[in-house]
Amino acid sequence: QQMLFADAVLKEDPYPIKGLICTGGNPAVTLPDSDRIREAMRALDFMVVFELFMTETAELADIVLPACSFLEKSGVGYVYGVTNCIPYTMLRKKVIEPIGESRPDWKIWTDLATRLGYGEFFPWKTEEEIVDFFLKPSGLTREQLETEHPEGMYYAETKYRQGKYYTPSGKIELYSETLEENGYDPLPKHIEPSKSPMSTPALFKKYPVILTTGARILEYTHTQLRGVPSLEKTAPEPIAEIHPETAAQYGIGDGDMMRVETTKGAIEIKARTTEDLHPDVLSIPHGWAKANSNQLTELEPRDPVTGYTEMKALLCRISKA
Repeated sequence: QQMLFADAVLKEDPYPIKGLICTGGNPAVTLPDSDRIREAMRALDFMVVFELFMTETAELADIVLPACSFLEKSGVGYVYGVTNCIPYTMLRKKVIEPIGESRPDWKIWTDLATRLGYGEFFPWKTEEEIVDFFLKPSGLTREQLETEHPEGMYYAETKYRQGKYYTPSGKIELYSETLEENGYDPLPKHIEPSKSPMSTPALFKKYPVILTTGARILEYTHTQLRGVPSLEKTAPEPIAEIHPETAAQYGIGDGDMMRVETTKGAIEIKARTTEDLHPDVLSIPHGWAKANSNQLTELEPRDPVTGYTEMKALLCRISKA
C-alpha cells in the first residue's frame, strides 16, 4: 500500500524497501506528506524513473529512462477513470517513431525482466503482441479495431440492464456482507475526522479553519499537462478558494497571497474569494509543486478499508502573507 512506502523505507516496517522503479506518476508531489515521501526517496539505495519530463520525482532518481509519449507508441485506449468503467475501448495508433533513446514502458519492463532471468513472464516482442495480450480477455481482436471499428467499440454488455450486479448477492448492496465478514462495519456511517471542531476542540481554537485539499480544475489532471503554454494562460498558478466573509476576517483580499498552516506544515498561496464555499472551509488544489497541498497533509491516520488518509478534512490557520 503506497501510504506505507515511507515507513517501509525509513523504519523498515513492515519490511525494508531499498529500491524503487517509478513510472506513470509524480509521487514526490502527489502523495500525502510530501516532505516525508521525499525523505524516503532520498534514503533509497537506488531509484529509477521512466519519464518524459524532469519532474520533481525524476529529479530525485539515480537514473531517468526516457519514456515514449502516446504519439510514439500503439496501445489499447482504455482508462477506467476516463471511461467510467464503461466496457468500451479503441486502438491507440502510433503516429511517429520514438524520438532519441525513448522507449515505450512495456519495452523497458520486458528488457529488464529478460536481463534478470524472468523473460518467460514477459514474452512480448512487439507492440502488436502487447495489444493482442490486453485485448484477449475482451474477445475483441486488433484487426477489428484497426479496420472495422477504428472509432472503438463495446466489448461487453451492460450487465446491470439485465438485473444482476457483480456482488455476492447479485444486487446493489447497501449492507455489505463482505465487509462484515472481514471485520468492518457493513453499513456506511459517519466517522468524525481525527482533527475537527468536534473531535479536537482545543486544537480547533489554534487552527480554526477546515481545510479540504485535492480540488480539480479543467486544465490539469494531477501533475499532468503542466508546462503546456495554452493551459498556463488560463491556469498559471495554484489558487486557494475562500469565502469572502472568512477572507475579510483575516484581512485577505481577492488575489492576495495567504499563508496556510496545519500541524504538519505551511505553504503560501494566492487567494480567490467565492461564495460557493461554506465560510468555515478553505479549499486548495493539488498537483502543484509550488504551494504543494501535500506539505499540509499527513500519512496517518489511514482508513482501515482503503488505506487512504485524511486529505479532505483537516484543520488549518490562515493569515495574509
